[in-house]
Amino acid sequence: MSMLEAAHENVIELEGACEGSLACSTCHVRVMDMEYYNKLEDPVDEENDMLDLAFGLTETSRLGCQIVASPELDGICLAIPAASRNFSVDGPGYSPSFQCLFLSETAPAIADGTMKEFGG
Repeated sequence: MSMLEAAHENVIELEGACEGSLACSTCHVRVMDMEYYNKLEDPVDEENDMLDLAFGLTETSRLGCQIVASPELDGICLAIPAASRNFSVDGPGYSPSFQCLFLSETAPAIADGTMKEFGG
């Protein structure tokens, strides 16, 4: 299961306009810990091309559709930028969304900043 799929299953606002086909950058996320970033497979050329279009690109940016759940990623924390090419979150008092991903043996689960665990 990809992080995009896990986000959608847990009603987390991560757009994914192309539904994971590497044709957009709307599921752009930031891996918050370099240790976890280094555990990911290197991005393919198509992902790098799409990341070039992403809002707020950082050194640890990846597309959520390309991060696949695995035991090595247990405890990964992803930040969802405040905007994408198709979607913007703003207004008084808004701060960027932080979603932390926790993996179990059977499925990923996403929790908000309160660290309350969702799902299995």
